[in-house]
Amino acid sequence: MIRFQLDTRAQSEECVIDAALCVVGRADDCTVAFPELSDLSRHHFRLVLDGVSLRLEDLGSRHGTFVKGLRVGAAELQVGDEVRAGSLKLTVLEFFAIEETAVMPGQTRGGGLAENLDPTTFPNFRILRRLGAGGMGVVYAAEQVNPSAQRALKVLRPELAASDTALQEFVTEMLILASLDHAGIVKFYGHGHAQGFHYLLMELVDGESAREKLRREGPLPYRVVMQMAFEVAQALHGAWLHRHVVHGDIKPANVLLTKEGVAKLCDFGLAQMGRTDAADKRGTAAYSAPELFSGRAPRSVASDFYALGISLFQLLSGRLPYEQLEVTALRQAHEHQPLPDLSALLPDLPAAASALVARLCAKAPSQRHRNHDELLADLDLLR
Repeated sequence: MIRFQLDTRAQSEECVIDAALCVVGRADDCTVAFPELSDLSRHHFRLVLDGVSLRLEDLGSRHGTFVKGLRVGAAELQVGDEVRAGSLKLTVLEFFAIEETAVMPGQTRGGGLAENLDPTTFPNFRILRRLGAGGMGVVYAAEQVNPSAQRALKVLRPELAASDTALQEFVTEMLILASLDHAGIVKFYGHGHAQGFHYLLMELVDGESAREKLRREGPLPYRVVMQMAFEVAQALHGAWLHRHVVHGDIKPANVLLTKEGVAKLCDFGLAQMGRTDAADKRGTAAYSAPELFSGRAPRSVASDFYALGISLFQLLSGRLPYEQLEVTALRQAHEHQPLPDLSALLPDLPAAASALVARLCAKAPSQRHRNHDELLADLDLLR
């Protein structure tokens, strides 16, 4: 969700966009359109909400986009920042992306993918149904014609394809997936480009996500949750052993369950291989480790463990431990608020399971499990 104040010479209004992408300009297909402002370009700039950060990208406007008085091509925005484009002033009032709002809807007025693609877009595939959407793209179940097979087709949003940063992230996900070969990670079969659309071709998991299972059934039995966690930890271990890959966005929505209940990890869009910088703070705020909010450390094995712990808390209790709806408050909770006592919420939960979740959710990375082997050993006793 992005909330901002819009001011022109003729009007002043507050605007709320319940999506991760907002395009501003004169054209009718913009999320926020001002056709009467001749000093705006047709598609002037866009706001992109990535987890805990809000990014502005100029879209090649004629007169430029200015943040705090400086002309920018791209900039990370904070609450209170003032953006000027021609005679339009935009002031950022609030933005956040918790688990429920971090997924972008399947269509935006700013050029997002429609719920159903034109069947002629991908000649070798027949689109069966839409599976879900994220900040980078929309995933469809598709039937491949030659060779005959059912696949998951992840299509990059066309409005993001114009962004070098977004396209590079899409390519990075492709390279990481192509490098991994583990039963607990969705398989990568290839990539392509057709009629302006970039896409990844992946294994189609015939089941549901852990988030969908939670919504359908409510809190899950602890042995089911611990088995799921064991399989996710195995997948994380496999990715780490192979290329020192950390996932970066562990949450129930990114854990797919086959009809037999086997967990497979998906969506490596924020994964990284052996990076040591702490500049990239994206992710889903409800599951982000304290050190990621502050930028003290990059995504790591330890931050993946923290996100897994928050996910286990949610799957066991049916709720998130920190349910603040504003990123600043959520950051404070992750950094300073004690984890609610699972034993008090779930009296029948074994003390060892509650202790495991508490350790995964420790504020300091050094207080979490030291490595995948240690975590797997603990989970193996509980599943």
